[in-house]
Amino acid sequence: MEQQEVYNAGMVLPKHIKLITAETHSPEWYEHRRSFIGASEVGTVMGINKWETRAKLWQVKSGQAEGRIADNEPMYWGRMMEDRIALSWEYYDVETGEYIVNAGSDNKVRQAIVPGGFLVNDKYPWLSAAFDRIIPKGSPTLIGGKTKTMCPLEIKTIDHYAHNVNETGLPPYYEAQIMQQMIVIESEYAEFAYLVGGQKLKVEPRQYHQGFADSILEETYDFWYNMVLPAKEIAQEIVAKPSLTKHLSKKLIALEPEPEPTNAYINWLKDNYKEEVETAKATEELTAHIIGYAKVDSLIKKLSEIADGHKSHILKFHKDMGAGRVDFGEAGKSTYKSKFVVSPAKSVYPDKEYVESIIKNI
Repeated sequence: MEQQEVYNAGMVLPKHIKLITAETHSPEWYEHRRSFIGASEVGTVMGINKWETRAKLWQVKSGQAEGRIADNEPMYWGRMMEDRIALSWEYYDVETGEYIVNAGSDNKVRQAIVPGGFLVNDKYPWLSAAFDRIIPKGSPTLIGGKTKTMCPLEIKTIDHYAHNVNETGLPPYYEAQIMQQMIVIESEYAEFAYLVGGQKLKVEPRQYHQGFADSILEETYDFWYNMVLPAKEIAQEIVAKPSLTKHLSKKLIALEPEPEPTNAYINWLKDNYKEEVETAKATEELTAHIIGYAKVDSLIKKLSEIADGHKSHILKFHKDMGAGRVDFGEAGKSTYKSKFVVSPAKSVYPDKEYVESIIKNI
């Protein structure tokens, strides 16, 4: 039997999975984050997180940019709510979904472990996972039976709009995050516990998906070993040999991730732009992009006019009825409180195939 190590009550790890501890935001903590691809970064590597860019992550991991994380309101409230949501999860009955009565009597039907660090699996030395909580082996599951291993419990907060527009109720980069955690801890099962709109608790199961896991391993491996580590060596050489900066910088540019169709990437380009020549001649390949941009820009303007027309009809109904909320039944809702918000239901959004059929000739 493989040797195991006990780190705290209920948390037993195989010898090849190690717990790395470091005080949050300490130099050691930042150094660890720079040295691995974390679970929350997998969506960025795979290009499914529109709020972040592979290029910036590549810069940080290769030592070309600071990896300091500026705190903000969503992060602050996420931390404040984490313990409350985790506690509510412990009251949550897997068979009935009831938790309020159990909370009132302090009847905890499940327990979760606070790991207090990062987990690193020797099988995947480029990955590291931080867990909000870990579900102990032998815990009841939402799909029947009990957990056969320790499993991730990921805690989130999300607004109604984001919950409605995402196919699973959560953004795809959250799905990539929990799948990476399952890879690292070697579990077949995980759970999300998340609060929707500050008032609706949802607890949902996730199961290991081999195809998704293979994609994560393939893309993160390629990013780390074929982009990050070679760039890190060149960046260190630039520091050691400043006279070769111009020559070595060209090598770095060749390792940059491909452009992404997101505002995050555009902002990264702006932050890293430095004028060196007044005019440069476009290549034939680049010329195709400005022509494509002109086509799409004209369509966006027209589609925006059409969308505004639909919104105008809805807003006029609000005005005529003096209604703060309009119920569209299964099609969604609209509200006019401090601002006007139209929230179609997921069911009325066109499917991916339809959208792709419309844009395939652009």
